[in-house]
Amino acid sequence: MRKQRELKPLDAEHYKMDIIRDMGMVYKSKKGTRKYRTAEFKCNACGKPETYTVDSARYKEIEVCLSCSYKTRSSKTRIHIKGQASSHRLYRIYRNMNTRCKNKTNRDFPRYGGRGIKNTFKDYPSFRAWAMSNGYCEDLTIDRRDNDGNYSEENCRWVTGSIQMCNQRQRESKSGLRGVVMIEQPKGNKYEVDLKYKNKRMFRKRFDTPDEAVTARNAFITENNLPHKLTIVNL
Repeated sequence: MRKQRELKPLDAEHYKMDIIRDMGMVYKSKKGTRKYRTAEFKCNACGKPETYTVDSARYKEIEVCLSCSYKTRSSKTRIHIKGQASSHRLYRIYRNMNTRCKNKTNRDFPRYGGRGIKNTFKDYPSFRAWAMSNGYCEDLTIDRRDNDGNYSEENCRWVTGSIQMCNQRQRESKSGLRGVVMIEQPKGNKYEVDLKYKNKRMFRKRFDTPDEAVTARNAFITENNLPHKLTIVNL
């Protein structure tokens, strides 16, 4: 009879869920011909046990049970965990943060993980605990105060979509200036400032020089206490 090799203990650091018990080598089905290393894990969303092969749990970075995974994709129904309100929307936010920072095939990876931005929350339970104690609600979105910083407790906050739009990092433009658009014209280029807040146009004007546009934009933002970032001219 072939001697069964001794199994090494599972390393909890390799898994996104807590290990309840190591089930050893088992068949996937009654008619199975091959055994797989299997364990029982605790779902991060509902807390119920779920059985996975250790390879699937580790390399697919599984964090929830099959039931919660299905609900996350198809429903916005709220769930409650240990008396604290949570939601499938909150888990999607956490999952999308991870995807943007880790998955190189994701279309948003170049703007996040490609720039060195990381998700520093240990796991979903720790993220959920932080969110619930820092103003999370269904109407707010997660925002990084410093657009070049990580997703962390110190750098993240919950804000409205309007404020998040105002806090976007500066993107490349012909003018090379935040919030200033260069409009090419035969008689000379014009520089336009167009400020919007909460779907309302607050200020719009064209200027002959970029310096005039920058000065007017920054002055209007400061005088009206708007959440927009000021335009900084790199000398």
